[in-house]
Amino acid sequence: MNKLVVLMLVTLASSVAGGCMLDKRIRGEWWIVDSRGDRVDGKYITVSRHHVEIVSEGHARKYSCSHTNGHLVQLKPIGDEGYICLEFVPSIEGKHDEYSLIRRGHHTTGRFSVIRPTGLSQCSRSDLGTLHIRRTDPGCSFPTELQGKWTLSGNFIKDVIIKSDTLTIQAFDYNKMTLGCERFQMEGNHTYMFALRKENVRRNKDGCLCFRFKLLTGVNRDTHLLAGQRFSAGTPIKLIEHGTPIYLHTTCEYVDSGSPDTWHVAFPSQE
Repeated sequence: MNKLVVLMLVTLASSVAGGCMLDKRIRGEWWIVDSRGDRVDGKYITVSRHHVEIVSEGHARKYSCSHTNGHLVQLKPIGDEGYICLEFVPSIEGKHDEYSLIRRGHHTTGRFSVIRPTGLSQCSRSDLGTLHIRRTDPGCSFPTELQGKWTLSGNFIKDVIIKSDTLTIQAFDYNKMTLGCERFQMEGNHTYMFALRKENVRRNKDGCLCFRFKLLTGVNRDTHLLAGQRFSAGTPIKLIEHGTPIYLHTTCEYVDSGSPDTWHVAFPSQE
């Protein structure tokens, strides 16, 4: 049987019920940089809805969100005791880095042990170390398992053609639009999130298209759920100012949520 990909073209809600949710302003992939703004090799940080992953020289450690008020977050190491406090401080405009990431000290409150996080009141103002971070550079590639031509059900997009770093949508009137892969992020082991750009769709306007690709485990290993924005005014393209940075969790405000709206099925093309 041929591979089957389910393409969900949806508007997703901006919040998820339950749990501690990290602020959209700090979500995404970050590089640790030096005083000149150059990337420090082998070190980066990924912030998703409920987790922070810190990678240094091939070693990754993942934390779950315990409490947050926006830029200050209290995190619990997954599979371990204790907690850490991190504060994301926006840098002064014009500096090489975008944020300073400060590890704050902690203290106990009342009878609670330091290994039992109870709130941001346990995060002190002491600075245990500061890193300078900036967003990863634009540019990404599609995994090989998603590359190819897909024929869609529905009444607007007829086909989707995915190559290594571009995605082309073809309407039933045979008009085409090719967009370049701008941002990519993994969430968990089986979910891909992408933002794509087409420059100068209109005067001083670029077009943005966002998708969330989820591998369905336990079914067919080649089956995916693909989520994106609902069609608006006959197009799935969101217009943004030319050259404006695209970030998955702000420009694509729905991309990391899970409320399906409109579904379309995509079959691998037989051509």
